[in-house]
Amino acid sequence: MRKKLIFGIRDDDVSFFTSAMKYEEFTEKYVKDHSLITGIIFNQKGSPSLNIPLKYWYTNLNYNIKENSEICKLLKNLDEKTYFFPAIHGYEHNFLIRENQFVAELRQRNAERRLSNNLEIVEKFFLETFKNPQKLFIPPSNTLSAACSKILFNRRYSLFNYPGIMRNSRSSIRGYNVLIQRILHIVFQRIDLQKPYMENSFSKCFNSIPLTSIKNQKHLIKLVNHCSDNGYPFLMSMHQWELECFKPYSATKFLNSFVEIIDFLEKNFQLVKFNPKSEILEYV
Repeated sequence: MRKKLIFGIRDDDVSFFTSAMKYEEFTEKYVKDHSLITGIIFNQKGSPSLNIPLKYWYTNLNYNIKENSEICKLLKNLDEKTYFFPAIHGYEHNFLIRENQFVAELRQRNAERRLSNNLEIVEKFFLETFKNPQKLFIPPSNTLSAACSKILFNRRYSLFNYPGIMRNSRSSIRGYNVLIQRILHIVFQRIDLQKPYMENSFSKCFNSIPLTSIKNQKHLIKLVNHCSDNGYPFLMSMHQWELECFKPYSATKFLNSFVEIIDFLEKNFQLVKFNPKSEILEYV
C-alpha cells in the first residue's frame, strides 16, 4: 500500500508580464489537479529579472496586473477549482542593491508603512477577483523584516517560506524556539524541517522546498519520505517562467525535473491535496 503524502505546488511571480497562454498550459498540462498556491505580484516594478522582458528592465515603472486582462481572466477561471489558492506575493516585488547587498522589498526603509498601505489595495483586488480568498502571503525574495512580519501576523496572514529565511524576523520567544529547533534538525538529520509551524499566536508559516534545490531522486526520496512519515506537507516552490531555463552546468531544463518529480510522486504515493485552511479574506 502506498504511503500518504500531502502535496502542493507553490508557484511565484504571476504578474502583468505573465503569459496567460503559457500559464494555462502550465496548469492544465503539468499541475493538473494538484493543489496550486499562486503567488501574485499586483504592481510589478520594471527591473532586471528573468520573468520580465528585457525592454522593461530599467524603466523603473510599475506594471499593474489588472492591465493584463487575459491573465486576470485565467486566474478567475482557476479560482473555480477547489484546490487553487491565490496568495499575495508582495506589491512591486522590487529590490535594491545597496553597498553590494541585495535588499528585498520588505526589508527596505519604510517597508512596513508601504506594506500597510499596499495590503489594502491588493486585498481589494483579491476580493474583486476571487471567491473567498484565504489570507495567504508569500514574501518577495522570501524575506521580510520583523516589523513587516508583525503587520502580517496581526492581520492573521499565513506565510509561505522555505527554511532559514525567517531567522532575522523573530519577534517572539516561540519564534526563536522554532529557529533553534530547525537548526538542530538540520544539523543532526541533515534535512530541512518541513513541519508547518506557528510563528506566534497570530500566524502560521508553511515551509517549501525549491524545485531548483532538489539535487536528484535520492534527495527527493529522502525529503518526501520524511514528510510522509511525519504527516508534513511536501510543498514544492518554483516559478513557471523558470521551467524553460537550463539547470546549471546541464543541457536539461528545469521542466524535465518538474515533470519527473510529479511523475515519481504520483506513482509512489497516495497524494493528498494540500489546503492551508487559513482565515478567509473579507471586506472590513
